[in-house]
Amino acid sequence: MSMTMGAALALLAIFFSPASSASLDNPFQLTLEENLDKSAAPSIGAFWAKGTQGEVTGKGGVKLRYWVHLNKSGRTTGPAIVISNGRTESFVKYPELAHDLDRQGYAVYILDHRGQGLSGRLLADRQIGHVEEFDDYVQDFRSFVREVVAKRGHKRLLLLAHSMGGAIASLYLERYPTDFAKAALSSPMLEPATPFLIPQELACGDLKVMLQPGIPSGNGRGLGTRKAQMPVRCGHEGAAGPTPGPTPRVQRSSTSLSR
Repeated sequence: MSMTMGAALALLAIFFSPASSASLDNPFQLTLEENLDKSAAPSIGAFWAKGTQGEVTGKGGVKLRYWVHLNKSGRTTGPAIVISNGRTESFVKYPELAHDLDRQGYAVYILDHRGQGLSGRLLADRQIGHVEEFDDYVQDFRSFVREVVAKRGHKRLLLLAHSMGGAIASLYLERYPTDFAKAALSSPMLEPATPFLIPQELACGDLKVMLQPGIPSGNGRGLGTRKAQMPVRCGHEGAAGPTPGPTPRVQRSSTSLSR
């Protein structure tokens, strides 16, 4: 089981209650590494083939690809989990996790962010995951939720995000706090630890802020004679300024939450 998969499943075991229970040593019926080459692999493959791919238009007309599986023969009245994946990832990486979520009774939606996976690129070289503004990711995700997920009429929406997807999810939840009932973030990219001589603004993808005269570097090791500042988080509109925006509330709990 990969680091991404292990972290995601651990979070799910804490935050999302199962539809049914199994043995005490695996109460959430998770797919174990030891079973992938035996009984699990065929069933996961058959499950994944039943999902559907689609396309939604993101900011600036960029075409975004997604994968959906509706639990229980296509019903949309039950709960759904929407996944915001990490940098360079695609929904094709998530069959095992989606299969486990389906077994818990959830519909599953996964979006490929612009510049990666099967979604559109802004540059001719498809190996370069270019984005003009980090906020474009947030607006893309909003279009996906509004145009694809919300129209299915699920009674409850939950958000699962990993790495860069966690940064996107945090900004999304701050801006649209009522779209999701609960969220679980796996290793969210909220405050990059930039190495020596790399300004925080560069790590957060905002050269416009970094090059403005008189704007201090977030880690105190920027260009020219900029003075040291307190560590800076990647803030709104993809910018890393000297003052971070409000931080979304994060709840840690050891108790499963009802669906």
